[in-house]
Amino acid sequence: MKLSFIIIPILTLLSFLKGEKIPVLIVDGQNNHDWISTTDSLHATLQATNRFEVQIETAPQTKSIKGIRAPKSDAQDYIKEAYKSFRKVQQE
Repeated sequence: MKLSFIIIPILTLLSFLKGEKIPVLIVDGQNNHDWISTTDSLHATLQATNRFEVQIETAPQTKSIKGIRAPKSDAQDYIKEAYKSFRKVQQE
């Protein structure tokens, strides 16, 4: 969550420089916190600025992240991870 306070202002500044909406992908689904509320809050905050095009992808419920792949999305310039082990998820 602390990272969000750094990422969101930076992305907002970048969007003003370009003058276009920044595509953001939020990946959620499994973690040791209330990820549903976190995702809702992040989505609402980003949408309220009217500077971001937000897409949300929810990982399937499994006991292991082995074999889970990141969503195919060539439009996202930035990924906001709300998934503890996202760095371990394999990109296709």
